[in-house]
Amino acid sequence: MACFGAVSLETGKFAYSLCETFDAKTFETFLKLLLRRRTHGKRMVIVLDNARYHHAKLLAPLLHKYRKVLTLLFLPPYSPQLAPIERVWILTRRLATHNQYFATLGDVLMLVERCFIRWLKPNAVLKILCGITYVAMFRSARLPPQDLPFISSRTTTDRPRQRFRPSAISRLLPENLISR
Repeated sequence: MACFGAVSLETGKFAYSLCETFDAKTFETFLKLLLRRRTHGKRMVIVLDNARYHHAKLLAPLLHKYRKVLTLLFLPPYSPQLAPIERVWILTRRLATHNQYFATLGDVLMLVERCFIRWLKPNAVLKILCGITYVAMFRSARLPPQDLPFISSRTTTDRPRQRFRPSAISRLLPENLISR
């Protein structure tokens, strides 16, 4: 099972797509989903790691068609700590699967998807969580904040040696969102 995800840095809204594999076709489908959810008149910059399917030739026509509103920003190789979406994956594991036994894959998917569904609406926790490296990353890229509604792919924090601790964000969550 594979999952693509992105968070709007303006609102904290989460967009995701579950699929069988990570490949260029499933990534293209996810990009189309993000483009449908894009605020009209806004540009979208998506932060990505350097997975092969992010650079696939199959994406060229889509990227060319939407070149005025869609920019893919690739992280340096071997730097997952720069991808804000990694914090979402860590928080998801903490809230949905931490210290639990699952008899089937379906049970795991049900709890993870329940977590994702809560984040489809504007969400202050994800906005804060993913915005931590936002300013530092885009200041160096010289991109205006109003042009950056979505950020995607993989990470931990803006300092490579410092690890993000899911427990640090747990205190910001309402009690009914924390599974124990």
